[in-house]
Order: sequence, then structure tokens, then C-alpha cells
Amino acid sequence: MRYAKAYFASDYGDAERLPLMDVMLDVANDFATADEALGRRAWNVVADILRATRELHRRQLDDWCAFDDPLEDCFAISPHTRALYAELFGSRA
Repeated sequence: MRYAKAYFASDYGDAERLPLMDVMLDVANDFATADEALGRRAWNVVADILRATRELHRRQLDDWCAFDDPLEDCFAISPHTRALYAELFGSRA
């Protein structure tokens, strides 16, 4: 995913990384909707970045978990975001 390369550009700070993560999550979701295998590959890239920068993107990850909604009404990547949230932060408080 080309956005992952941009994410780690040395001159990018948090102000640039936050909206870039929004784009990466959206793209991963679009890929997951169109093609499960492609979506899984995109999600793995995003998940690795989220693991490395967990506190910076905690709110964004929480948003994509859509905890207040049943999974059938959520984003295609919500099962993955929920699993990653549990891995990184435990159950939602």
C-alpha cells in the first residue's frame, strides 16, 4: 500500500499521520469489500502500523470498531479492528 510508505516519511509528524491513517483505514475497508484476499493484505499492513503507533491512533481504531453496532451493520474491517483493539488495549472500557 503506497500510503504506508508515505506514513513513514521522515518529515511527517502526527498532524500528517492522523489523516493519512484515516485514508489507509478507508482504503483497507474498500479493498475488503471488493476482494477478501486483497482486503486482508491491506489490513495486515495497516494493523502493523497501528501496533507500532497504538496510542496515536487509538481513537481512530475505536471509531472503526463501531462497538455500539452489531457486526452485520459495521464496516468490512470492523471484525479485524475489534480484534486488534482487544489485542492492544484489552476490552473496551
